[in-house]
Amino acid sequence: MTNTVWADLFAALPWQRFAVIDGAQFDDLPGDLAAAGVRARGLYLEGPDRAAVAAGPFLAAAETAHVQSVVSALAAARPAAVLWSWPQGEAALYRHLRGVTMIDIPRDEPLPGAPSESVLFRMADPRALALVLPSLTPPQLARFMGPAGQIGLIDGQGTPRLITRPDNVESSRGRITLGLDQYDRIRQRFDAQFRAQLVTEFAPRLPMERAAAEALVSRAVDRAAAYGMIDIDDRRDFVAFYLTIGLRLDNDPALAAVRDELHDASHPPELRLFYARQEWAQLMKRRA
Repeated sequence: MTNTVWADLFAALPWQRFAVIDGAQFDDLPGDLAAAGVRARGLYLEGPDRAAVAAGPFLAAAETAHVQSVVSALAAARPAAVLWSWPQGEAALYRHLRGVTMIDIPRDEPLPGAPSESVLFRMADPRALALVLPSLTPPQLARFMGPAGQIGLIDGQGTPRLITRPDNVESSRGRITLGLDQYDRIRQRFDAQFRAQLVTEFAPRLPMERAAAEALVSRAVDRAAAYGMIDIDDRRDFVAFYLTIGLRLDNDPALAAVRDELHDASHPPELRLFYARQEWAQLMKRRA
C-alpha cells in the first residue's frame, strides 16, 4: 500500500490523529519506533516481560508529518495500523482503548450459565476491525469508538475505509458482547475474504485458464473445511497440498491412504496434513 493512500487517510480525519500499531506484525516494534524517534505506549500489557509487551498494540500520537510518515512506512506492506480521530487528548484515548481491549464471543460449546468467553479484541488489526465493526449494533459501535470522530484503516482487500461513529446513539455499557448471529456474520465475512485471498494467491500459479484455476482453488478451500482444517495456516497449507495433487485427491483409489491420514481424528489437523504429505511422498517415490 502506497504512502499516498495513508496520507489521504490521515488527512481525512478530523480532530487529533493517533495510530494504533500492531506489534505482532514486527520483530521489535518498540525498537523500530524508538529508532525512528516516535514515542508510543503499549495497550495490552505493561511490565517486565518486554517480549509480551512488544507483541501487543501500541498507541502513538500522529499529528506531525514525521510520525505519519513513519506509520505509513511501517504499515505499507503489512496490516499493521489503525488510525483514530480523537477530540480529548492522548491520555483519554489511552484510557478508552484500555477499556475495550476485551470482547465477549459465543463459546463453540456453551457452558451452563456461561454462553460466552472473553478474548482480546484485535484493535490494531485493520482486517479484524473491518470484519467486526460492521456487525456491531449502533450502541456497541458507539461503545467501541467512544467520542472518536472516525477510525481510518485499510481492510483485508486493500481498500481504505473510514468508519464513523453513529450519531445520536447512546453507547452500550460494559464489555461488548457478540451475539451468535453477529458472530456467524463475522465468520462468514472472514471466510469469504480468506477464500478471495487464497484465490488471488494460488490461481495465477496454476497451468490452466484463470476461471478453471479459480474454481480449483475454491474447491480446495471447501475440501479444507471438509477435512476439518480450521486454523488459517492449516487451511492455507492444505490448499497448497491439494493443488499439487488436484481433484484426484477426492476419489482416486490409489490415494486412499492419503485420504485416511487426512481423516484420522486421533491427530490434530496439522499432524494429519503432515502425515498425508508423507504418505503422498512415499507414493510418488514408489511410482518413480
